[in-house]
Amino acid sequence: MGTKRVLLVSTFLSGLLSLASVWTSLWNVWALVAVRVAMGLVQGVLFPSINPMLIRWAARGEQAKFSAVASMGGTFGTIFIYPVVGLIIKYYDWESAFVLGGIVSLLWCLFWFFLVTDDPTEHKLISKSELGYIMVRKCELKRYQAPTYQ
Repeated sequence: MGTKRVLLVSTFLSGLLSLASVWTSLWNVWALVAVRVAMGLVQGVLFPSINPMLIRWAARGEQAKFSAVASMGGTFGTIFIYPVVGLIIKYYDWESAFVLGGIVSLLWCLFWFFLVTDDPTEHKLISKSELGYIMVRKCELKRYQAPTYQ
């Protein structure tokens, strides 16, 4: 299926489920629980799916740094979103927080669909020098890996 599609489908379904949270909460509490459990299951693929993408996009010597930055993005997002959601609830209502989250997720999917590729060699906007840097660094470091001992 490809990492791009896995992340796209997961984010798209998360956005839809965030929107559904509002209406299911007004209908039935158990329907809301089911929607939130489904959201957790759908989002369970996000962090494990990031690493294959990073391996293809980052030069070998930079993969750990890229992985750390990607992981910190989740933490930063949490730190950022809590006060924002608090302000949304204060000035609007709790439903608006879920609707806004769903809309932002769906908009993110549009950008992701058009701007992201599974492999740098498939990307239409990457410069030749950047692509060359990634590919050469992958080959150089692969040649000079430490020997394995039995």
